[in-house]
Amino acid sequence: KRSPAALEQIKYSNTYQPTGIVFTQASYSMANINYLGKTYDVGTQTVYNLTGALVKLSLGTWFNKASSWALVRGYEGLYYALGVQNYSSNTIDIGALHKFEPVGMGQFRIKLGLQYRQLPETIGNPNFSTYTQRNYTTLNPYIEPALYHSMGSKLAWSIKTSLSVNALRLAPSGIGSNILGINYQAGLNLHWRMSPTLISTFGYVFKNDNASYTSTAGSNPNAINMTSQLLQFTIDYGF
Repeated sequence: KRSPAALEQIKYSNTYQPTGIVFTQASYSMANINYLGKTYDVGTQTVYNLTGALVKLSLGTWFNKASSWALVRGYEGLYYALGVQNYSSNTIDIGALHKFEPVGMGQFRIKLGLQYRQLPETIGNPNFSTYTQRNYTTLNPYIEPALYHSMGSKLAWSIKTSLSVNALRLAPSGIGSNILGINYQAGLNLHWRMSPTLISTFGYVFKNDNASYTSTAGSNPNAINMTSQLLQFTIDYGF
């Protein structure tokens, strides 16, 4: 049985969690992207900066109304243009979310799961001003800790981080062996409760994505590094 203080803290969690067993989330971000690719196989280095759009959708469900565990499925799509061509890279994930008992107007959550991730890879042509664009696809285990803090009945802030490892390459084939790499992101968010079932969020997110694989040209691995700064708007809805 929860104490009156614990019940009061749970009431304030409505500032960052919509009521209901099933919850959905949709977000749109403007992304400033810095890309660095080193392809020793052909002896080129590719560097560029561009602006893209990041779209995220997710659907989750708590096991029951009082449960601290939920299953969540998510999709993330990065859309960008190089020259006159449009490209996209997609990430799909499935995970288990656990929320700890609220303490002091705040709550800690952790999510664990697997993600199918596509990371853009741009390979410059050493003889011509052309390039090859493809996605480097991996299967990644990930962990996402988050801290939420209520500032009243309508407003809350949160800090969310994520860490994943490139464990297994799925595509492309016919290239060097995948090398384990770490990806991370961190974000600061402000939540506004529009209604008990609807919450809007504005946030800033920094992402650092990496991938590498062995080269046929020597000991230096082919490497991809992409850092992104995101201004993000999110809607959460529960039912």
